[in-house]
Amino acid sequence: MASLLVVSGPSQGDYHPLSTEVTVIGRGQSCNIRIADTLISPRHVQIREDPAGSGHHAKDLGSATGTFINGSRIAAETLLASGNILRIGASRIVFYARNFADSEEAASHYRQHEGQTGGPATAGATGPGAVHPPDLEADDPKPGTKPQKSTSASGA
Repeated sequence: MASLLVVSGPSQGDYHPLSTEVTVIGRGQSCNIRIADTLISPRHVQIREDPAGSGHHAKDLGSATGTFINGSRIAAETLLASGNILRIGASRIVFYARNFADSEEAASHYRQHEGQTGGPATAGATGPGAVHPPDLEADDPKPGTKPQKSTSASGA
């Protein structure tokens, strides 16, 4: 079992246990998970559970604005690791390789582990296309803050 928690955007706080083999996220009526965000395509991204048990994969469905995992745009079906952040439109969604009792438990887990990388679930995702969580603050500064420029030791 796996689940998704919307952590920013119009549907922030929504929690979705993945109960079907294929879940389509978008703003269209036919989607399993609908997000009312004009930057999201009617059928934006698909999350598919591998029947062989290798995990869950994300695939952009030809969206206009793309699908990003941990800040990197995906061009092909990509293996997800627990804790990966999907960005579609103005929304950020955390993928978990487990279910929670409810949205409150999922949100509490997110708050406790926000910005952390690695961990047993992440370490288990290997092979081509595996994406691991980076330091989220480096790619996604908090609102109202400016990204920090890196300093270089060269030239000194």
